[in-house]
Amino acid sequence: EDLLRALPGVLARKTVELTIAGEFWNDTERETESLIQTLGIDNAVSIDNHYIPNEKLADVFRTHDLVVMPYRSATGSAVANMAIEYERPIIATNVGSLPTCVEEGINGFLTPANDVEALGGTILKALDHRFDASALRKHREDREQGWDDLIDEVEGMLPSEGWRPL
Repeated sequence: EDLLRALPGVLARKTVELTIAGEFWNDTERETESLIQTLGIDNAVSIDNHYIPNEKLADVFRTHDLVVMPYRSATGSAVANMAIEYERPIIATNVGSLPTCVEEGINGFLTPANDVEALGGTILKALDHRFDASALRKHREDREQGWDDLIDEVEGMLPSEGWRPL
């Protein structure tokens, strides 16, 4: 809802298209379509309401310039990790673990949660920012190396003999 409410302000300054991708739950699709109509942004929004299998994720990410995640609360986000994997810049609210996924100006920008005006301003800032493809790649590689380092650390704490996984 916050992203849809921020979109008219973005559209006043830039020509953009928003894709809402993924399966809706409960009555949220009807509510979303109603809000889109009320805000008069139906020409700038497309809805792709279905489960997206892993084989199709690359197409979704590679055909879009930004991944916007205006979560009001969160613990983590698979979407953030996929955006990093597909080297797409992220706009995320500063909730849960999302701030750990964003290096300001390198692979995206953070914005306060529940602040439609700030979200719109952050989107405009990201649209004007020149994200460097090599920096996006390095961010992805650094995160992958971090996981490899963690695994090595955990394995180093295990006894070398007499141990076997369940």
